[in-house]
Amino acid sequence: MHVIRGTLSALLVTSVIGCGQDAAPVGTVAIVDLDAVAKGLGEDVELRKAIAAKRRELATKLTTLQRQLDREFKEKKDKFGEEPTDEQTEELQTLRREQSAIINNAQLEAEYSITEHNQRLISRYRAKAKPAAERVAAHKGFTIVMMKNDNLLLTFDDAADITDDVVTELLKEDDKPQTQTNRDY
Repeated sequence: MHVIRGTLSALLVTSVIGCGQDAAPVGTVAIVDLDAVAKGLGEDVELRKAIAAKRRELATKLTTLQRQLDREFKEKKDKFGEEPTDEQTEELQTLRREQSAIINNAQLEAEYSITEHNQRLISRYRAKAKPAAERVAAHKGFTIVMMKNDNLLLTFDDAADITDDVVTELLKEDDKPQTQTNRDY
């Protein structure tokens, strides 16, 4: 265990010091807040709209399924008449339990689908932001870029925050024709 801690400590010291190379003003780690970048570009609104549209789509499907199951139950109940036998009553109760299980399963699948959809959207957004963050960080002398995450970072020097520069870089990219790539900072 001490060997692992020693190795990790040496790795951390090496990455911060930069192995004798000229160090960036605050070290080699830059921080970017991708939520703030999305907000600065107005993409947070687009992401929320896409997520809301997916939720509406799935809610419509669940409502349609619920109505279909209710119709099936009503048809079966009507078929048995006003006074169903004990066997028919048991059959209706079994049908209702099965339908409840179907709805519960569909709701779980919908939640999974929403989570998966959110992850795909976020991954696409990160892939779009990553090259700009890398260019900004390299231009400022940083060799590592970390996403701001309150669960991971306790504190950091504001000089390591490249969020605003990444927003500016991405806005410059949006102003250029789509056939060009922005490699200059």
